[in-house]
Amino acid sequence: MLFLCEQGKTQSKTYTPSGIETYDSYRNRTGAQRKYEREELNEKYKRENEDRIRKEKEERTWEERKKEAEKEKKIERERKSKTFVVAGESYLSEAPVWPFTNKIIIYKYNGKYGLADEKQFLLNQLYEEIRPLKYEMAVVVRNGKYGAINKDLQEVIPFRYDDIQSVGKECLKVKLNGQYLWIDRDGQIKCRIDNHGKNTEVSEGEVKIDYVTDGKNWGIAKKYVGDNGSLDIVIPIEYDEIALEAPYVMVKKKGLYGVKNLKHENILPFKYEMIHYYGGNFFIAYNQRVPVLIDLEGNEILKDRYTNIGSGIPSEMYKDKNLNNLTKKGVFPVECENKWGMVDLAGKEVLPAIYNKLYPVGNGLLKVQLLGKTGVFDYKGKQIIPVEYDGLKVSELSGLLCFIANKDNKCGLIDGFGKETIPFKYQEIGEITDIDRIRVRMDNKWGVVDYGGKEIIPTIYDSVSDFRVERQNGYDRKIATVAIEGRKHTINDRGIIQDVLYKDGVAIVRDQNRKKGVIDERGKTLVPFVYEDISFSKIGGPLLVQRENLWGYINKNGAEVIPTIYKIAKPFFKEIAYVQTTMREWLVIDKTGKVKATIPAKQLTETMYDEVLLFQHVNGKWGVLSWNGTVLLKPKYSKILWYSGYVSGPRLKVWGFPYKEHKFKFVTLKTGF
Repeated sequence: MLFLCEQGKTQSKTYTPSGIETYDSYRNRTGAQRKYEREELNEKYKRENEDRIRKEKEERTWEERKKEAEKEKKIERERKSKTFVVAGESYLSEAPVWPFTNKIIIYKYNGKYGLADEKQFLLNQLYEEIRPLKYEMAVVVRNGKYGAINKDLQEVIPFRYDDIQSVGKECLKVKLNGQYLWIDRDGQIKCRIDNHGKNTEVSEGEVKIDYVTDGKNWGIAKKYVGDNGSLDIVIPIEYDEIALEAPYVMVKKKGLYGVKNLKHENILPFKYEMIHYYGGNFFIAYNQRVPVLIDLEGNEILKDRYTNIGSGIPSEMYKDKNLNNLTKKGVFPVECENKWGMVDLAGKEVLPAIYNKLYPVGNGLLKVQLLGKTGVFDYKGKQIIPVEYDGLKVSELSGLLCFIANKDNKCGLIDGFGKETIPFKYQEIGEITDIDRIRVRMDNKWGVVDYGGKEIIPTIYDSVSDFRVERQNGYDRKIATVAIEGRKHTINDRGIIQDVLYKDGVAIVRDQNRKKGVIDERGKTLVPFVYEDISFSKIGGPLLVQRENLWGYINKNGAEVIPTIYKIAKPFFKEIAYVQTTMREWLVIDKTGKVKATIPAKQLTETMYDEVLLFQHVNGKWGVLSWNGTVLLKPKYSKILWYSGYVSGPRLKVWGFPYKEHKFKFVTLKTGF
């Protein structure tokens, strides 16, 4: 292992790290000793590798054997589940066989189902489907039509139905020509089902119902047969009209409406021209188009005083639960002479009927509109937000109610207690999906503030999306997409652009026209997008840029430091850079562009070691330069390759010694030039 200086003479190392053999001890051993040591070490590695391969093979073989055994057991179970015996002969079904009765099984062959017992095939591959017996009747499908057979294999329901949904002791639910019907076991129609445009949800988690009719009268039945196997009719088929407004049923008989529950118990008598469930314990009924509020006891409240109670509120402006919340607090929106107000159960005005519109918005609050201005009151009539805003958009997130308000063409945010949290200085406030990250627009540029109005991201972007959560490096991160100057970037919840690589707080990016520029962490353009290429210098220094196929240098603010006049240019290292003129002359320049030296080279090649460059002389031979242009190895080698970096300096392989052109030697260079 030789260490050569430029002249090729041997020299001993002056510094040896701990654990590394010295040159003297290496030289003192004979060649035979060194050969024996190498062979012994190779034999050791070979044995270790063979042991490792053998263990891996044994482990893999055991796992494979285990998987094969499990696979065989599964195949055997499937084979047994598909095997059946008829007249002493074994047969294999295409699907697992299952019992039809104690003595009869269902099998599948050629895509069709059949029945067989121990002695013979009974119904040989007739059906596309056979369901298990239920109440001594089995639903079967033949030629795409549904029917039923009994346990004696006799056809009891003809094959004419599109579907059979439910089987009971006395009746079946079937589909015929798109219409669902309940029929008895003889196939006679008991009633038909018509749910078109009607509410069939009793309440969350409970079984849905069907509206049933005999062609004249209406009733309600459960969707499937009851536990006793019978059609479960909860409201008899005896009413002119019927409507479920859970948990109550509005029914009409002899031209008047009353109220029942789902147990068919009387709630309100048949004495009203129209009635609706209002919410809580109240109903709104009409006689001669005059509304009256009625409680569950039948007491008539707010009678003959108002033209509307609650029902005239535009449904798209509020959720039913908001109106129900007001009802539970004992207050009711009312209309009188096209003006809206609010009263309590005693008829006392909580809000005078002077408002053009009134909307329950949640948390016991109501939004009112008067002469084009909007405000908010609570259910006790207390003013929360003055009626002076051009618009109030309700936003509710995680139980927090707030209002995006508009006044004099400026937007701000007001909380549910009337406190201004975001000042009125923005053109627009976006939909609130994250209470800590609210999008705002000012001077046609978007940014982000928190609920208290503190700026998180400055208003410099053409657009900002809602923040979303994505998994990054094992953690959930909030990110959003922004657009600026025609470019799109991903930012984190602190407003730092994530999809670029930074150096000294700036990043090089490419625009939609494939031109490069430089931006800061917020995406602001520092260097315009006019360059074909831009590179950072290795240690500080100006940026290397290419424009119209020529190279030059600029600073981070885009100002030209050295004009783009060079055919080739290298990034600055420390205080100098290498450039090639259009006349193919290599120069060493400083940061002002001043020429420090001229290098008689045809080609320069950078190495992994920053302070060393390889160069090809005009005579075709290769040498080595330091970063400042000092020649470290004279250009006399036919080939030089980078080998490795040592503590004492970079190590190179060189070819081209006299009479030994095909041989190479190592050269270690000193650092700190």
